[in-house]
Amino acid sequence: VVRYSGIDPDFPVWLGSQISYLASSDKWEEVTVNDTSQAKEGDIRLEGDGLGHISMVVKVNGELKIASASSGDRYGDIGGYYATSGKVYRLK
Repeated sequence: VVRYSGIDPDFPVWLGSQISYLASSDKWEEVTVNDTSQAKEGDIRLEGDGLGHISMVVKVNGELKIASASSGDRYGDIGGYYATSGKVYRLK
């Protein structure tokens, strides 16, 4: 979504590359999100520091949700927002 929307055309396709890209890119910054009030649509979340999954915060009908998908495993879905212990990155 990040890449094809034009927000960041350089955003890598594969998870391993995405993690290092977010950490080193001058387009993204790591932010602290302790609760829903600090979350923003477009935030990229590395679940468990990215060891398992990456997701994006989206807004649907004014409510924050989590959008995610797995290549080859399942189609994308949008679920309820939940806190993560992983890192969160935000477009500068």
